[in-house]
Amino acid sequence: MHEKAEESRHNESQAYMLLIVGVMLFSVGTLETILAADDVSWFLLIPFCITPNPPHLFGLFFTLSGIASVMSGGILGVKYRLDRGQYLNELKELQSIGTRVSESEEKRVSMEEKKDSVDPESSILDV
Repeated sequence: MHEKAEESRHNESQAYMLLIVGVMLFSVGTLETILAADDVSWFLLIPFCITPNPPHLFGLFFTLSGIASVMSGGILGVKYRLDRGQYLNELKELQSIGTRVSESEEKRVSMEEKKDSVDPESSILDV
């Protein structure tokens, strides 16, 4: 269970790195499209200029790749964080069950030791 939590933490950090790469791609694509095109069309916050020129197509490609990376990185980051929380909760439950079992075992052993040390029949015979 501990290894699953560590793996989920690793996956979460990779998802956040993907999100950062997506932001960089989106920024580069937006800047390239704005600087390379004379007349830019806008769709929400996404500039695009569809012409057969390579700079325009690269800008559109970078922008769309950046949006896809940001979305997938954010979704995966949240998913792995929730998974890690679930693994840690299960680990805490298992640890608390283990401590309860060990405490009850210690109580049982101490009770048996007390029984063995004070035997009422032997004290009556000695008197």
